[in-house]
Amino acid sequence: GVETSEDANFRIRLVKQSDLREQLTKERKTAKWGQYLRAPQIYFDLLKEHGNSFISLNKVANVKFAIKTGVNDFFYLNAQKIKHWNIEEEFLAPVLKSPKESESIDIDVNALELKVLLCDRSKKELRKAGKRGVLDYIEWGEKQIASNGTPYPKGPTVAARALWYSLPSSSLTKLLWTKSYDTRFVQRFSATPVLADQRVYLVHPLAKHDYKVLAAILNTSLCSLSIELIGRLNLGEGALDTTVEEAQDYTMIPAYSLFSQEIKGCITAAFDKLSHRPVKPIFEEVKMKDRQKLDRLVLEAMGLDPAKYLKPIYDGLTELMRERIELAGMRKGLKKARPARDIARMTEQVRDDLVKEGIKKFPDDFLNKKPKPQDCISVAVPDVPLRLGNYFLGQQEVVGEGFSYQAPSLAAAKYIIYARKPNEYIVCLPNDEVVVTKAVTDYERYLKELFQKLNQELLNRLLDHRQAETLSRRIFQELGLPSNSL
Repeated sequence: GVETSEDANFRIRLVKQSDLREQLTKERKTAKWGQYLRAPQIYFDLLKEHGNSFISLNKVANVKFAIKTGVNDFFYLNAQKIKHWNIEEEFLAPVLKSPKESESIDIDVNALELKVLLCDRSKKELRKAGKRGVLDYIEWGEKQIASNGTPYPKGPTVAARALWYSLPSSSLTKLLWTKSYDTRFVQRFSATPVLADQRVYLVHPLAKHDYKVLAAILNTSLCSLSIELIGRLNLGEGALDTTVEEAQDYTMIPAYSLFSQEIKGCITAAFDKLSHRPVKPIFEEVKMKDRQKLDRLVLEAMGLDPAKYLKPIYDGLTELMRERIELAGMRKGLKKARPARDIARMTEQVRDDLVKEGIKKFPDDFLNKKPKPQDCISVAVPDVPLRLGNYFLGQQEVVGEGFSYQAPSLAAAKYIIYARKPNEYIVCLPNDEVVVTKAVTDYERYLKELFQKLNQELLNRLLDHRQAETLSRRIFQELGLPSNSL
């Protein structure tokens, strides 16, 4: 058996190794052990107490891939093309191109946009029978060239057929298995056989098993619970995918072959009322009365008390769904956060490498020799960032919060701005304009070269010009280096 211990933060399940080995030996196939991590307790309670009431889907049906036509442009026909060629109705069948074409379980074939060509007669037989519409269309198709340059009849898929234009009869079914699930569980049913595209699988009941009864069973919440446990998350995006093997061999369903005909009739009657409306997300679906009625009837047919089991089944199913969606959201958040963390770490490394190499200081590293006090003007400055103000009559204003100073030149104004340091209130401005101009020019050239080096290093790592420049300016700001003139 399975022993469970859990609280709000953790779930621990203990399964004997001998039980796991026995499962592999008995089933002779890959085991789905993920259920021991994800399944709600009600799932194990049902299997332990009523395991004989469940069977795998492969006991009553085959699940197959939808048929590839080989040339959709030829086989899929809209009303206009059918009318143009006057193709006889007997050679046409409805097509479900996408699951989105039917929001309900029941497929309204009259609402489907396309039909498929189904003809197993030779051209000689068609000509003899006077079926000119389909015959003319086939002969037209034989002259057509696909986008890859291959004539329609020579395509690899159609060329393998005895009649290139003849799709196998097994391509039609009344019951379709959905490959991928978001928050809704729908296995579509059609009273009229339909052909389906690659977004679904075909379900063919074995002999003596009715399509409609099986459709009702596959649309129960018990089946949805099993699907939630056997499916696989699609790239962490929250969607649940199922393969043909998983659908056929691992999906556990109620053993409805044990039900009486009377009970099956009650189940299909409840299914009829449910199947014509759009299926809602599971969080809303379990609140619908017609849904609850179908699930109750099936539980009662299995000998299970709905008052005891129905709510735990719904709680377990919705909790699994919520975990799947929230986990996908967390993964998306981590995907977004991880690059941000990586960029921050990389930026910090580039900045630290720059500091290790040494950053020249202004003005000391840009003066041939430190000027004497008598060769300078002492300019009192505030402990706030400074910037250039207005230029008027040969004088350049230096401004800051509550501060204004008229420098004798643009170079002198820049010298004051570059030389101001935090917690220092005096800037010594050399009287020699040549010295001032050379120091400022050399410093700005140094800053430009430093910025280009930094930007190139970041660009090599990020391959993004805009982001590299943004991060370069950020590093300059963190290091207290001016970047306005770059």
